[in-house]
Amino acid sequence: GDLAIIDLATRQIVRTIALGGQPDSVAISPDGHYAAIIIENQRDEELGNGAPPQLPGGFLVIVDLVGDPSAWTTRNVSLIGVADLYPDDPEPEYVDINAANIAVVTMQENNHIALIDLASGRVLFDFSAGTVDLTDIDTNENDLIEQSSALNGVPREPDAVTWISPFTFATADEGDLDGGSRGFTIFAPWGLPLYEAGNTIEHAVARLGHYPESRSENKGNEPESAEYGDYQGARYLFIGSERSSVVLVYQLAGGPLFGSTDPPSRTGAHRRVD
Repeated sequence: GDLAIIDLATRQIVRTIALGGQPDSVAISPDGHYAAIIIENQRDEELGNGAPPQLPGGFLVIVDLVGDPSAWTTRNVSLIGVADLYPDDPEPEYVDINAANIAVVTMQENNHIALIDLASGRVLFDFSAGTVDLTDIDTNENDLIEQSSALNGVPREPDAVTWISPFTFATADEGDLDGGSRGFTIFAPWGLPLYEAGNTIEHAVARLGHYPESRSENKGNEPESAEYGDYQGARYLFIGSERSSVVLVYQLAGGPLFGSTDPPSRTGAHRRVD
């Protein structure tokens, strides 16, 4: 339940801040003015049927990084009532911050996404992450890779999220309760899906010999992490496939400032993570 601040030069903890809950994700704003910490207060999956709601609900902590760490202060942003499915139990999962100091927050079990202005601590906009239809996937755990099944109306239930431009972000749609689209999605900040990976990660990891057949009846390869990098003007999206032990690298179209609605393309050879 603490935030530890470490001086990288001395490798010493210079301050510990009590957060009042169970933190999951932390992000630092590009300008260094803010930190945003997700307090998930994760449910007990062994309690009852393991489903929400289970109080207390999670929230977002904003740390104002003004001056020396000893002077840093915190503000809490309530997420109660934001999501539709379990409004009293938001269970926020991941956070990332863009150049305008807007935090994008995923609420995985609620299949919901919120945008928060860090200067004011105000929820600017929120929307359902929606559903996808999947074709040519394996849904039968029989020790055979048979990508010939389909699933309709699968909630994305995104885990990690990363801004890929000032106006677009990508989610790793791992799933948790009843969802998991086995891919990733690129969203506009008002909730419009600009690109959906569909079954492409399932097929890619199968070609690599890394398809987790024992997860076919669950959530397949389970994309869990997403990161963005800009290298000499070339824009890349990194998606970590948890169950496949693979990181996929996509080159994004468009310039580094404004992005594009064009589908990303995988770049180079996939490298196995052993």
